[in-house]
Amino acid sequence: MGDSFYWIPIAKRGKHLDVAARSAFRAAMERCFGDFPIELGSEDDVHKLSGMRAAMPSEAAVFDEIMGAIADHGSIRLTVEG
Repeated sequence: MGDSFYWIPIAKRGKHLDVAARSAFRAAMERCFGDFPIELGSEDDVHKLSGMRAAMPSEAAVFDEIMGAIADHGSIRLTVEG
């Protein structure tokens, strides 16, 4: 059998998230997942994101986009710039 090989899609640039309450969003994400960059992809991560979506309804679209990206790609890295 030996080695197993996998291909992993690599994007040069991720998609910008339009976050209105940036400070609150960053604080909530770091409280829940640790410092940026944050790697997300487990069922537990999606469960936490669903709860955060309910707690921050003004950012519901952002959480939907993140969960959709996880559903599409399996796992993602959430980064912050600036």
